[in-house]
Amino acid sequence: MARTRSAARDKDDDEGEGEVRVEDLRGISENLVLGSSPGKRKSRKKASRVDDDVVVVDDDDDDDGEGKRKRRKEATRAAELEDELFGRPTFAPSAEDEDDKATTSGDAEPEALFVIDTEGGRETAAVEEEEGGAKARKPAWVDEGEEDVVVDLVGESRRRKLRKDIGENQVGGSVFAERLREKYKELGKGSHSWAELSSKSRSAEGEERAKDALLRQTGSLLSRRTSVLQPQVVEATRVKDGNVVEPASCVLQAIDFHPKSLLMLTAGFDKMLRLFDVDGVHNPKVRAAFFEDLPIRRAKFIDEQSVLCTGRRPYCYKFNVETGSIEKLSGISGFERSSLENFSVSTELKCLSFLGRNGEVTLVSSKTNRKVADLRVDHRATCAAFTSDRELIATTSKGEVSRWDLRTYRCLDRFVDEGNLNATSLAVHPSWCAIGSESGVVNVYSGGLSSSKPKKAIMNLTTKVDALSFDQTGSILAMSSSMKRDSLRLVHLPTCTVFANWPTSKTPLHYVHCTAFSPSTGYVAVGNARGKCLLYRLSHFPEG
Repeated sequence: MARTRSAARDKDDDEGEGEVRVEDLRGISENLVLGSSPGKRKSRKKASRVDDDVVVVDDDDDDDGEGKRKRRKEATRAAELEDELFGRPTFAPSAEDEDDKATTSGDAEPEALFVIDTEGGRETAAVEEEEGGAKARKPAWVDEGEEDVVVDLVGESRRRKLRKDIGENQVGGSVFAERLREKYKELGKGSHSWAELSSKSRSAEGEERAKDALLRQTGSLLSRRTSVLQPQVVEATRVKDGNVVEPASCVLQAIDFHPKSLLMLTAGFDKMLRLFDVDGVHNPKVRAAFFEDLPIRRAKFIDEQSVLCTGRRPYCYKFNVETGSIEKLSGISGFERSSLENFSVSTELKCLSFLGRNGEVTLVSSKTNRKVADLRVDHRATCAAFTSDRELIATTSKGEVSRWDLRTYRCLDRFVDEGNLNATSLAVHPSWCAIGSESGVVNVYSGGLSSSKPKKAIMNLTTKVDALSFDQTGSILAMSSSMKRDSLRLVHLPTCTVFANWPTSKTPLHYVHCTAFSPSTGYVAVGNARGKCLLYRLSHFPEG
């Protein structure tokens, strides 16, 4: 009987020699899951303690040498088949492992059937520590030859904008690449958050370090913006037009910013006043008003709530920004003019000045709409502007300049602007005064008009100077002429030198009629003959 069972078992072994049995594959899978590797596991034998001093090792008597060889052969064939199907596994079982499996009997202790792989645990812990920590990941690829490249920043005009200093002519490849990235971020051409890895597993300490790094980066940007503006180079980037939502159908005659916000107005001969909320991206329209009988030549904020619109008419209109109401000023007590197009505003004194044909400069209260005083110059008055120290400066068609004290209404000084035969424009800042002429020369005076001799005569324009405007900080003077195409220049103060890098010959200015700076000098607006309000972002200054 025993011989018959042995013969049957040998027959079954011979039949299974040519095929892979499920039990063998299952055993291989268990070895893979348990993390067994060649050379790591040692042969185990079932031990039973006879007494406290002697340990007797019992070998498995059921498995003879022939059965071991057959099972080892079957395991080898199964491994070869698995290699052909799936490739060589990382943790392939060895003959020694199969020997261990064969020498482990069915009645062994459960703990003896498992092996704890400590190597894999250490690797997993290292990976988790790397993912959970705040360490920065290394770049996937680094160009080692980048440092050997030298880039010229002077030869090409586009690269000049990447210079940090005027005398910087060449930089290395890595520095050039980093500045290109900074310029890309500065232009606001998109966010890279989609490419960043998730930080869900980051610890609280790592998040605090990231916040500190962000705050340090923000501080450096703010300190750079508040530094002194350097001459020769100004970073001007075009953004969406200020009136892109609704351009004018005529020449833009007036542009002005609200004194305390980015609310901007545009006006022209189409009799429309439009208000836009400038953000550099959408610039939505806030309000609009149509004046049926007034082609607008001048429009300006006279306070935080009102806009005054004038033209070649004996009347003007006051528009309330908050309510949208319109008030017509047709009769000013003690004041009669055929045209009110030329006026200036003092928000501090709440006073307006209107120019007459015979040298009159009439002062009118912006609150009561009543005449306050009359000032007179020797020739036809062409321009007038209020100063911050309660004075008024007026120019004439003969190039004469008068300075008046508004406390006593007396003329403090009178002189002829050097080389100016006909003053056509005037701009005043607490520290500066600029007077434009018909020949294109702009004389810049420092300290207001404390001296009758200009600090410098700027001759970059060759035709009549129509518009002059200072920014709030007194760092930039914009001067333009509508008589010649692309005639706009920005002047650096206090050096009184024109910025050489902008505008360029490719800047689409067209015929410029008016300019204005935002309250923080973050934007400069340019109105042209096409009815567009071109908007440029000056990155040196804050946006708000």
